[in-house]
Amino acid sequence: MKTIKSEAVRPYDVDGCLIVNHKDSDLKAHVYDPITQKYIVVGVNKSMVRLLREEHHRGGFIIVWSRSGYEWAANVVRALDLVPYV
Repeated sequence: MKTIKSEAVRPYDVDGCLIVNHKDSDLKAHVYDPITQKYIVVGVNKSMVRLLREEHHRGGFIIVWSRSGYEWAANVVRALDLVPYV
């Protein structure tokens, strides 16, 4: 077990949090899917992306994860231009 001894940790899930069905959002992104090896269109949850950036600026330690795997999470972070915050 690993314990992060900090109250500043802010975890974000990818699917359903940072990205949503592209039909449910007016802002879209193209994310490379490592399983299909194709780019897919996803909807961007603008309010959660803004919150992530704000929490980073307030000193939060941002962790982005996905049950779909680390490659998918990393590709979403890149597609949403969140690398400097994560």
